[in-house]
Amino acid sequence: MLRLLILSLLTGVFAIAAPAARGETVRLALLAPDGRVDMLRSWNALERHLRDALPEHRLTVHNVPHAALHDAIARKEVDFFIANSGFFVEAEATHGVSPLATLVSPYALSPRQAIAATVIASADRADVGELADLRGKRVVAVHGLAFGGYQLGLHALKESGVRPGALKSLEFTGLPAERLLDAVASGRADAAILRTCVFERLTRDREGGAAAFKVLGAKSGDGFGCARSSALFPDWPFAVMPHVDPALAKRVAVALLAMPPTADGYAWTVPTDYSSVRRVFLDLQIGPYAHLEDATLWSFLERYRYWVAIALLAALGGLLHILRAESLVRSRTQALRHALLERERMERESRERERQLDHLSRLGVLGEMSSMIAHELNQPLAAIGNFARGISRRVRAGRNEPDPLIDASDQIAHQSERAAGILQRIRDFARNRPTQHTVVDLRTVFDESVALFRGLMPDAPVIEHEIAPECRGGALVFADPLQLSQVMINLLKNASDAMQHLPPERRRIRVSCRRDASQLQVEVADLGEGLMELPVHCLFEPFSTTKANGMGLGLAICRRVVEAHGGSITARANDPDPGLTVCFTLPRHTEAPVG
Repeated sequence: MLRLLILSLLTGVFAIAAPAARGETVRLALLAPDGRVDMLRSWNALERHLRDALPEHRLTVHNVPHAALHDAIARKEVDFFIANSGFFVEAEATHGVSPLATLVSPYALSPRQAIAATVIASADRADVGELADLRGKRVVAVHGLAFGGYQLGLHALKESGVRPGALKSLEFTGLPAERLLDAVASGRADAAILRTCVFERLTRDREGGAAAFKVLGAKSGDGFGCARSSALFPDWPFAVMPHVDPALAKRVAVALLAMPPTADGYAWTVPTDYSSVRRVFLDLQIGPYAHLEDATLWSFLERYRYWVAIALLAALGGLLHILRAESLVRSRTQALRHALLERERMERESRERERQLDHLSRLGVLGEMSSMIAHELNQPLAAIGNFARGISRRVRAGRNEPDPLIDASDQIAHQSERAAGILQRIRDFARNRPTQHTVVDLRTVFDESVALFRGLMPDAPVIEHEIAPECRGGALVFADPLQLSQVMINLLKNASDAMQHLPPERRRIRVSCRRDASQLQVEVADLGEGLMELPVHCLFEPFSTTKANGMGLGLAICRRVVEAHGGSITARANDPDPGLTVCFTLPRHTEAPVG
């Protein structure tokens, strides 16, 4: 009856135009699931009343299915619409529509208590007596978006403990509603959900009447005229779109509220409270609250069980992959650890071999200069013998004057100290000991190295010192003095060997020292034959030599020592003079005084 009443208000063609404003078309739509228009002459009064209230506007009305009405509202092709309270709550949340008035039905207790759901089953079904008995049963309804004809029935089932997932099947037959009764009567369905009062209207002229069916979970005692299975909810609203001119919306609202009841008792009243409808949607997690359904674990697993199974398999595969990867990482880490330990062992052995090679190099230098060492020691030893024989002769001759004897004894002591000093320098140079870095004056190392070199080689070339003024105030480096002495002696010996073919008066070695803000530079230059056929870049490679009996290790060791101290070593041919200049640099000690 309600549907026929509202459909009678809607005639003409639904025009698509711009939003309503003064002097333009006013577009009114009706939610009509089956797309049909039924006219009742008694409801022509509403259309006439609205046209009289808006004489300067052209009123168009049309019935629109659910989805099409949503689209029309979204595109602002509707100014006003009449729909069930469920559709209104969805449109309110989605599009911001507002109620202007609520329908007053003569069959309702009040505008807030007008619509409910009726769940029916065949009267001869002994196994279906209550709503809870529908668990595992087949249920039919008109449409999934029908408010009284489905959503309220679904809510009643849930309140009885029957969730949609607990049903065996849920089917929508569409209109006309007679299909629902036929499905229950034929046994194709165990129960059907209808909007209130539809059951009474359909069974009025049906064979067997209402007695062939029974209402499940029937409510009674409040004076409502139709059988129902759910609570009562607000009647249909007359809604306005947010883009409509407020002045026009006010005129329409005033017209609706001023309209007298029709002959059948229908009228309009102020908008009622639709919060009860929102609570139903929230409880069912449908409409504007449909997104909440995804938040429950059970519904998520039920809806996406196949994807969940695939995800679990993928997770299991990922876990197996991770475990395998961790096993590979552990094995490779262990192999890498062994490789690092082996590398450290090889580096230790390499350092030890280098230290031994360094030691052998020093011994080799001493071996090459052994004849010169013997000659150097022979001088103090010969002097000691001479003084000792002189003392003996004087004593045998009875010449025991104390002064000559004391003088001879002092000379013997002096020469013995000289010989001991030579031996100590040789022992220090040949000793194999760990590297010991300390702050040393490079000039002191040079002086000691030159003295040792001259002591080892009595016929050593003339060594000329060329000390820059900035080095005279101090040339401090952080280094091992013995290793620096080895570098200097190697360079001095190489320079001396390069000039063996020259006469003594032309054999000269020039040693120079310069300093800048960050480093010290030392040069050792000779006047020999130079590199001959050996390229400069090969000079510091191991086993590269220009000597007939050389091993080619001296300069290689010099480079290793200098680079280990943070410096560098190079060589260049003298120009225009003959010979070769070897230059090495060392970092200055940071606390070195500026002089």
